[in-house]
Amino acid sequence: MATDEDALAAEWESVNDGGDAADDDDATDDDDVVAGDGCISVDPSPMSFGQQPQNGSPVQDLLNITNDCDGVLTVSNVALSGADASQFSTGGFSGGDINPGVTIPLAVVFTPVGSLGNKAATITINSNASNDTSL
Repeated sequence: MATDEDALAAEWESVNDGGDAADDDDATDDDDVVAGDGCISVDPSPMSFGQQPQNGSPVQDLLNITNDCDGVLTVSNVALSGADASQFSTGGFSGGDINPGVTIPLAVVFTPVGSLGNKAATITINSNASNDTSL
């Protein structure tokens, strides 16, 4: 049976919606925690669905989004992009406030269709996180 190898090494990135740090006289390094801002971390990173049968059933895994700081993390939206993004979907959380120390699961579904080979997409989490991290 044909398989799609390494279905998704789902990369993620956090995009800060809070303005351009270059224009901010009080801008901090990514390693600094700004009082009142949330910090985002995700697990697992990257995600992998392993080998899946071509045109097989959808496979789901959870991406845990955690606020690791003292302030509220506000996620404005979650988006998928990349050449194979149409083979992936997210569900269960599309945005909102995440209190300090709280983890929210985001369902990520891979539906293997089309040609054989590695499939990849990027998950972008737009938020007010004080740490703009891309993995």
